[in-house]
Amino acid sequence: MAKQRGAFQAQGSIGDVNFFKTQDGFLIRQHTGIDPQRIKTDPKFKRTRENGVEFGNAARAGKIIRDAFSSVFDSGSDNRVISRLVKELMGVLRSDTVHPRGKRTVADGDLTLLENFECNNTAPFAATCKALVTSALIDRVTGKTTLSLESFIPEKMIQAPPGATHFKVVVAAAAIDLVNETQTVDVQATPQILWDSATPLAPITLSNTLPAASTLPLFLLAGIEFYQSLNGHAYVLNTGAVNALKIVKVSM
Repeated sequence: MAKQRGAFQAQGSIGDVNFFKTQDGFLIRQHTGIDPQRIKTDPKFKRTRENGVEFGNAARAGKIIRDAFSSVFDSGSDNRVISRLVKELMGVLRSDTVHPRGKRTVADGDLTLLENFECNNTAPFAATCKALVTSALIDRVTGKTTLSLESFIPEKMIQAPPGATHFKVVVAAAAIDLVNETQTVDVQATPQILWDSATPLAPITLSNTLPAASTLPLFLLAGIEFYQSLNGHAYVLNTGAVNALKIVKVSM
């Protein structure tokens, strides 16, 4: 795929060449000219069909996960999170040792491969919150999850964006059924904490409650949300994807 250069950038098609705009600029792509019906039926395109089915499975799994955590994903992810998450889920799908190629699924793969996935590459969790995560636990028997941070000084250990006056530590947990597309979600957060404070905070521990003895994959996410206090009102900052969010732990 080539980039357009010059004083004028075109959008549209000329012959079998397509000109279009993306977040990476104006690009040029040549049409393949292959009959879609041939792709669906020709034995030569069997691998293409297999890849398409598996990509679709990964894309659906990504949407299920994003929907489950929409309350934190919407303000804590960058504009490439969908494609990045699908790429990671394709790796999960390829770890499926049960099904043949073309029928592998994310649900039967190793979902722990998603651990440490950054939902916002422009504000990674460890760079935004430099306080140490002392524990991240999922108890499948009780359904209880906990995440703890060490004591820290906000103005030294929290990398706040311009305009931020306060922040919250947010922890989200979910039991997600990727087959039936259902989920149980619990989100917990600290009160708003003054960012430019030099007073050490006590260690923070947030707990979530999920169904006990669940047979579903369990996910634990940690995030930092920034706020601006103005005239007695607190406004969440999400312009430029400044909030951090990370998949900390997955239990299968």
